[in-house]
Amino acid sequence: MEPIPRSRHPYFERLLEFRAHAWDQSSGDIPIGRWAEFFPKSTKKIVYEIGCSNAQFLCEIAKANPHVGFVGLDWKFKVLYRGAQRIAAEQLKNVGLIRGLVQNSNHFFSENEVDEIWIFFPDPWAKVAQLKNRIMNETQLVQLAKLLKPGGRIYFKTDHPGYYQWVHALFGQPLPRVGHYDPLADAQVKAGARSRRIKQVKVRLPAGSLRGDIPPESVLLKRVFEFEYAATLPAEEFGSSSCFTSHKTLFEKVFEKEGLPGYGIQLLRNSESANRIHD
Repeated sequence: MEPIPRSRHPYFERLLEFRAHAWDQSSGDIPIGRWAEFFPKSTKKIVYEIGCSNAQFLCEIAKANPHVGFVGLDWKFKVLYRGAQRIAAEQLKNVGLIRGLVQNSNHFFSENEVDEIWIFFPDPWAKVAQLKNRIMNETQLVQLAKLLKPGGRIYFKTDHPGYYQWVHALFGQPLPRVGHYDPLADAQVKAGARSRRIKQVKVRLPAGSLRGDIPPESVLLKRVFEFEYAATLPAEEFGSSSCFTSHKTLFEKVFEKEGLPGYGIQLLRNSESANRIHD
């Protein structure tokens, strides 16, 4: 793998103060392929959270699940630095943080090293011109599948109806009925106004797609993953086998308070998909 250039961000050096459990993506000492050794010997599985922000949610779950190893990823230096401070203050031995891009995940893990991947409320990149930036696309999901153990899962949550439909379409699933959402107006509308619009608008779902921004079905993804479950949140079945089940993100708490829906999808890496990923 080609090395990743070192950042010149002022928080780069500050993050190095916590090099025992936090790294930049350019670090040469990330324990790739050695996470089972990095975490306590009692660790039974490894979870990778993409977009962990300041790690508050991750640390909350880590304290309740000492036998699980957690690796959080975020792009922003300052919030990840706050997360590193939190881990040190709470003396958590089962959490590691990486400042980096999800596209570089193969620099952070070996193949078949991760049991679960969490992608909770990522940026929806709602404008049509931005759709290519979504994490939940064929190229990125295939790369993430390589990190998962056969039988491992990806858990995805979003508050964006269009994103929820997007993932259904990738897997050739019928588009679910959701509130209409206009991506062209997203950048000009504040969160509160956006929420009210979703609450008030009636469901409109023509055959096919809402606006033509729905991706084509991916034959490759259907070979690699089983589209195991999808639901409007909260739902008892979604993530029922995972340690995050009894915990809610800040986004979810806000949505529930405002009476707004969230959406969840659960993907299972097929046990026989090892060769299919490399075809």
